[in-house]
Amino acid sequence: WVHLHNYAGTYMCTEAHRNDERIGRKNCNWPGDGVAGRGWGLPYAHLATCAERAQHRQITFSEVERGLVHGDLACDNAIYGLILRDPFRGARSTVLYHRLTEEIDDILGFIERKDTELHHFGGHRGLPGNDIFQHFDNFAVRTLSGAYSVAPGQVTREHLEAAKEVLRRIDVVMILEDLKNHMPQLEKFFKWDMRQQMGGASHRPSRSHRPAEVSSSLVAQPSHRESVNVNGHTSDQYSHSMSNETIAKFNKLN
Repeated sequence: WVHLHNYAGTYMCTEAHRNDERIGRKNCNWPGDGVAGRGWGLPYAHLATCAERAQHRQITFSEVERGLVHGDLACDNAIYGLILRDPFRGARSTVLYHRLTEEIDDILGFIERKDTELHHFGGHRGLPGNDIFQHFDNFAVRTLSGAYSVAPGQVTREHLEAAKEVLRRIDVVMILEDLKNHMPQLEKFFKWDMRQQMGGASHRPSRSHRPAEVSSSLVAQPSHRESVNVNGHTSDQYSHSMSNETIAKFNKLN
């Protein structure tokens, strides 16, 4: 699964576990290959392409939470999927989750100036300092095209066309804002039972293998406060995370 950061990859990990897939312990990321390709300091940290993933006998579902590289989609015996969403909503979630409300205007200015000097904003709640601006500068195109690390403001039409070609190679392409209507794709390709999520009764038969353990932090807990929105943020926080001027600049750059 191509997990664009803050594009509901954690939800997909939860669904994979619910459907008895064997998954990794860190949000369905491959051992040693996590957010931005970091391996959490592990000695076996590396970029695990599909050849390694598809041949593994224990993990049946994994996510790639970084920019795609050559070899990630090269296996005929693997099923690929991703979720896309409104770019602004994705960026807003990143601002809130990674506490970038004080930095977002500087980040967008950095992109607008096409500043080519290496610039670090400092790590923010799991994102390293050299993987910040990318989330606000044509993030989906960067992730899919193989050009994730190009300089700020340098994403081109060629990169867009490359990203579109990648989409044509992916089996399941879902839209977050219309997720319920896209769930039949998961039943067709992954053979998951999504009837409960689509409003029907679930009669999912058990599989022959047992699921790996998943941390409780991966599963969204129900809230009894009506004001709580996605990831525990209130609707008021979403409304005030970016000013109208900041939103206009983001839309201009993306």
